[in-house]
Amino acid sequence: MRPGRVVLIVFLALVLSGVMLGTGIVIGNVVTANQEQAQLDPFYTPPSTLPEKPGVIIRTEALGADPQFGK
Repeated sequence: MRPGRVVLIVFLALVLSGVMLGTGIVIGNVVTANQEQAQLDPFYTPPSTLPEKPGVIIRTEALGADPQFGK
């Protein structure tokens, strides 16, 4: 084989490896995001019966932190 062809084959193999690695990372991130969103879905699904009066809070959740503004 000519040296030019060897360089081309190695280059193409590296490019293909990079594409495959990038695709795997993207797919992994999508799966993780979908799992995290699935855990949040129950909070954002409205209850079967809603209050008659508009503006009534139907669900709350603690932030897990105590923000102190202005200090």
